[in-house]
Amino acid sequence: MIRRKGINWQEIESPDYCEQPLLLNPEDSYIARFDEYTQDRPSYVAWYTPTSGDGMEGEMSDTGYTAGDEIPYHEHNRGHEVFLVEGGSVEVTTRGLRAIVHAGDIVFVPPCTSHGFKYLDQPTIWREWFQGIKMNEGLLEQRRFREYGDPSISNAHFDQKIARRLGTDWFDFVPACRDVKKEEIGTVRAYDFALETFGFPGIRMLQKIARYEMGGNIEFWQYRMDKGFTASANMWNAHGVRWSVFAGSVEVSIPGHEPFIAKAHDIINIPAYMPCELAALEDGTVVFDYSCKGFLFRALEYISAMQAQGADILKDGEGLARLLEEKYDIFVTGCLRE
Repeated sequence: MIRRKGINWQEIESPDYCEQPLLLNPEDSYIARFDEYTQDRPSYVAWYTPTSGDGMEGEMSDTGYTAGDEIPYHEHNRGHEVFLVEGGSVEVTTRGLRAIVHAGDIVFVPPCTSHGFKYLDQPTIWREWFQGIKMNEGLLEQRRFREYGDPSISNAHFDQKIARRLGTDWFDFVPACRDVKKEEIGTVRAYDFALETFGFPGIRMLQKIARYEMGGNIEFWQYRMDKGFTASANMWNAHGVRWSVFAGSVEVSIPGHEPFIAKAHDIINIPAYMPCELAALEDGTVVFDYSCKGFLFRALEYISAMQAQGADILKDGEGLARLLEEKYDIFVTGCLRE
């Protein structure tokens, strides 16, 4: 039996207790990089973060597709999928509707929602986030089975068994669909779309996916920031920070580390209980927030109500920060500011 030795932190002069890099760069920061289906084409999966927590959430990856690649029509009996088009365009088919989405659009797939995709450009970069599905582990299991398993077992037979185990139903029909604008599909969230928008000096906060759509576990947000806008989280942040930079760049400062710059397509990946400060370096910087486990929408509704009333608490940054932490599970330092 091969035993892997753990790390003895006491033997390291300056230990770094982070399980993952603070900056996830698509070129070299993946857990694994592999083909999704076959090795005879230039498509790939780059898997960045594993699942975590009771809800099996937070698994992120990029898949690069070539023009003409397709994911056949199917449905998952459990789990949520969130796809961001990082580049290229995709034909989305779901529940009798078909539309084309482009860079910056999000496709949200709740459980028991039939869907299929056709990738139109080469390459199309499809940034993925999963909850309740160990997607990339499942893909690697398939690779392992086909490499080391019984060669007499057909792919179709294996696919049927593995799909049943993972709670996926692959359909043996092509759905009759009506072509529509992407805005007519409720689970497509276009780049400029928001369920609700909140504005503060230097930032617009767009809620892309609500907590009620994610089984009560998490919210997804898009932030548009002006140059110089700064946000910070205190040491009690139990959720960490996971921002995907879509446009512009962000400087990240963490005590004990050299500041670093995250550019477009990078993922800022800061674990729990690490204070940090994030500053937009360019006008029009856009990031997607994949780590909002606190009740941000409730908090912003509260702040908006207090603004309308001219409440004194908005003048007390420290008091507001304590209230947001204790009541809404939001760990900002001070308050949102320029």
